[in-house]
This record gives sequence, structure tokens and C-alpha cells, in this order.
Amino acid sequence: GDSADECFGRIVAEATQLLKASDKDTATLLKRAKAYLHLGKWEQSLADFVAAAELLDGEEREEPLAYAKTLREELQARASGAQAEPAAGAPAPAAAAAAVVATPGLSQLADIEKKVGNAHYLQKQYALALKHYTLSINLEPNMATSFCNRAATLWCLSADMEVGSMRFIDNTIKGINDCTRAIELDSNYLKAVLRRAQLYLRLLMYRRAKEDFKCAMHLHEEAHVNVPQSILREFRKVSMLDEATMTWDYNRLRMPSKQTLTHLRGDPAFAKLMEEPLLCEALERIKQEPRLIPCMLQSHTLRPLLCELMSMIAPDFIKQLEKEEKWCDKKRR
Repeated sequence: GDSADECFGRIVAEATQLLKASDKDTATLLKRAKAYLHLGKWEQSLADFVAAAELLDGEEREEPLAYAKTLREELQARASGAQAEPAAGAPAPAAAAAAVVATPGLSQLADIEKKVGNAHYLQKQYALALKHYTLSINLEPNMATSFCNRAATLWCLSADMEVGSMRFIDNTIKGINDCTRAIELDSNYLKAVLRRAQLYLRLLMYRRAKEDFKCAMHLHEEAHVNVPQSILREFRKVSMLDEATMTWDYNRLRMPSKQTLTHLRGDPAFAKLMEEPLLCEALERIKQEPRLIPCMLQSHTLRPLLCELMSMIAPDFIKQLEKEEKWCDKKRR
């Protein structure tokens, strides 16, 4: 098949023909701008993004504006590099400039997408930031910062979700997975470790948050840097919360006794409750991770369903959890 350069070259040629008939076709302008970007023709790409932004209104113009800002900064950095005094044996400035404008590699394009994501993040345009961090990861799956930045975006997106809801939990788990990937790529990535600790706290998973705060303290010590008081405070608080909740067996809700299940099978109220799609979805998640129960109990929609189920399966379970909740709320203040 054709090479990537040939495909993008064909896109540029086709778009240019279409734009001769209508130079205000923003979809075609954006298509050509992105093709130019992949071909390393960043000045032409910038011109098309600027032209598209001038034609668009409202939220639609935010994406081309972010691309334009990022490309402007990259071109300025190139110009500064080309004007610098060449070292002995280095190519002449003209040759150096020609080398820079060669077709960019995937990692270079990934870096552009990450920077576009950063521009959207700073403007609190989190949905667009998420899109571009994902594009960056798809282009270069070994860039730790893109994973960590996407986790921060997922954190911000979940701020408007109902705490404890399935959407809230799914978003937070995605953020945790992104932080984990960033740490796998760079084991000394302190920001990713602290971000994951905060995400675990959102799910009330104190043991795992405690482990990450401990890791953050260790990274400071390895670098011969004093551990910030904020991290020490969080570690002490999470340690207390973990100690209060570590002894309760959450598996009891996941795996009720055979005697209990035999008794409930003929109960119409139990049968009706188990037809609730939201409860079924929650129970599937509890099978994978029982310690999500306290977080789910924060949800106004899930709590009544879970409490009703607990009252049937393990009446003492809900009493213990309520006791834990009160104690933890007091310590979190």
C-alpha cells in the first residue's frame, strides 16, 4: 500500500482542490491542517488552523486555536534553534533547518498532541484535553507524561459526577490505570504516584493510597530532599483511616452463605431487588473489587439499593459499615 506520506499528500491535494471551490469550508481546512501537520509542514498547518478558527464560533474554534498556539510555540523554538551558534562539525544553519522540517516521527507528533491537550487543560476544556492526550498515547504509548496528564483530566471530569456513582467509579479507575502505566514507564515519576494516591482516596481505598504516599516519601528520601509536610500529613491521616477499616471482611457481601441464599430465593422482595440494572452492575464491580462498597454507599442512587440488599444478606454488615463511615468522616475533617 501507499506510505503514510503519500496518503497525507493525497489528502492535501484533494483538500486544496475542494478549497478552490469554497475557501470557507472549515471541515476541509481542518482536514488539510492535520495532514500538513503529519507531513511536517507546520507553517502551512498553522495557517490552516488559524483560518479555520477565524471562521468558527464558540466552542468549535477552541480546538484549532489550541493547535495554532502549540504550532506557533514549536515554530518559534525551531527558529531559535536555527539561529543558535552551530557547534564544531554541526551542519550549517540552512541544513539544520532542513533537517528539522523533515516528516516528524510518531513521538514528535505525540508531543504536539500532548501540548494541544495541555492548552485545553489550562482552559478547563477537559473533554478536548482528554481527546488529545488519548491521541498522544495512541501515537506514542511509551510517553509517561501523557498518561499522567490524562489521569489529571479524568480527575477533573469526575468532579461534576455524582460521588460513588458507576460513572464516577469508572472514571476514577481509568485515572488510576493511567497513573499505573505512567509509573511503569517511569518508576520515579512522583507526580503520577501522588496523583494515584489521591485517586485511591476518592474511592476510599485507604490501604492503596497509604502505599502510594509511602512510595512518594521514599522517592523524596532517595533524592535527598525533605518530605513535604503536606505528604506527611496525608500519610498519617490515611494510616488512621486504613487502620479503622482494614479488619472488616467486605467479601461477606460478595459471597453470602449458602443458607442465606437458599432462604432468599423464595423471597419476592429479593427477586425484585435483583432485577434492578444499577444494582446488578454494582454487584458485578463488587465481585472484582469488594472495597468499592464504601465509595458506592456515597451515591444517592446506589446507597438505598445496596442497603436493602445488605439488610437481607448480612444485617450486621451495614451496621459495621455505618459505624466505620461515622468514624472516617470524623477523622477526614
